Amino acid sequence: MFRASNESSSLNFGCEILIAESPQMKQLLEMLSQVSKTYASILISGPSGVGKEVLTKYVHQTSLRNRGPFVVLNCAAIHENLIESELFGYEKGAFSGASSSGKEGLIETADGGTLFFTSKLIIC
Repeated sequence: MFRASNESSSLNFGCEILIAESPQMKQLLEMLSQVSKTYASILISGPSGVGKEVLTKYVHQTSLRNRGPFVVLNCAAIHENLIESELFGYEKGAFSGASSSGKEGLIETADGGTLFFTSKLIIC
């Protein structure tokens, strides 16, 4: 668990090391640590490169679902017509080019774990 202090703090989780020095980052990690103990959905937003995926992995590792899978869906890399089949899966022959055996959806794959949606979101 994260403990706030006047010095920099580091957390080891999996292969990641998270170091927090600023009071704001320490406060954020403390809040995420508390929220990760619930089954609430969490939205982490921010500009590219600020570490949203690292924070998401931290939440997953400190959550009640940490023994389940951590599944990432990069929405920006998938054509909008295919997102539904990625999320919910499909039966064999559902559309041309579909796998002959069908495919399990990412929601089912992530059951008991964490499903992380990532995208380059442009807001005008």
